[in-house]
Amino acid sequence: MVYTDDKLTRSEHITNLERTISRSVGISYRIRHYVNERALKSLYFNIVYSYLQYAVGAGGGVGHTSFRRLNVLHNKITRAMTYSSFKSMIDPLYKYLNLLKVDDIYNLEIGK
Repeated sequence: MVYTDDKLTRSEHITNLERTISRSVGISYRIRHYVNERALKSLYFNIVYSYLQYAVGAGGGVGHTSFRRLNVLHNKITRAMTYSSFKSMIDPLYKYLNLLKVDDIYNLEIGK
């Protein structure tokens, strides 16, 4: 479902996706001590990655700046999966987990 407001912007849609992904971040932080990395990545791909793909596809025309908060949440879940501090450099974590960044997902889905 794609949410729009009276001006046909997708800000409500992005806000709804942020809420959903934020919940997944919280779940990841809570369960990471009880499951292995493979289970965390499974949760990530089943929930977070699919929502990120959906956000890009449904709101692809809104540009990179509208996805700033999604990028922050994506970084948080990446740090949760690797038990890293919030100060950790994010690029090595993405490489370690073999994940795409939000901008890379955007470019892949839009076809750039």
